[in-house]
Amino acid sequence: MISAEQVKAWAMDEGFDACGIAVAEHIDPDGRLRHWIHAQYHADMDWMTRTQAEREDVQKKLPGTKSVIVLARHYYSPRPEQREGTGRVAAYAWGRDYHNALKKPLRRIADRIVAHSPGTETYCCIDTGPVMEKAWAMRAGVGWIGKNSLAIRKGEGSYFFLAVILTTVELEADTPAVDQCGGCRLCIEACPTDAIVDSRMVDSRRCIAYQTIENRGEIPEDLQPKFEGWIF
Repeated sequence: MISAEQVKAWAMDEGFDACGIAVAEHIDPDGRLRHWIHAQYHADMDWMTRTQAEREDVQKKLPGTKSVIVLARHYYSPRPEQREGTGRVAAYAWGRDYHNALKKPLRRIADRIVAHSPGTETYCCIDTGPVMEKAWAMRAGVGWIGKNSLAIRKGEGSYFFLAVILTTVELEADTPAVDQCGGCRLCIEACPTDAIVDSRMVDSRRCIAYQTIENRGEIPEDLQPKFEGWIF
């Protein structure tokens, strides 16, 4: 029988920096995703509505799922001095597209799981599939969700990618991460466009990331002066 320790060892072999496991239960009992969509905070990202049920319950994506494996890989590197007249690009996008960089190592881990547990099914996801990876990261002990809605690891911040493997094999689960934000509101106060409308609740319509990546239309005039040079 495959063990959680084996899976975590494979994750380290493939260059991931952390790996946690959670029992495949309903991930959003408080209905936060439902509230976020109802409030139109998803803007025109209609796929969030279409896949809401699958995001809330991984059984709808892979029936028989017993374990959710969450993996993290760091991407932080010091930001070079910005030249005058140039735009700012988020650090995660400086190198190769992370979807392509993580796809093969993630798939190799899934293949090893199947090879050691014949008949097992898996589903791999790198934030483009209907999986609430940040919520699962907290459930699996990989990191907690900060008030800016990002997954955070102590001493490392949020500079890491998340990837998920759903599997029908049963693995020993880790202890969920503990929220360590406390009464801190620094991220809420620092947001230049006031996109963080509540703790762990971001209005995409006011978010610079949404406006410079997902929005295919015009950027609202009232937000443009607040971008502080960000173009992606």
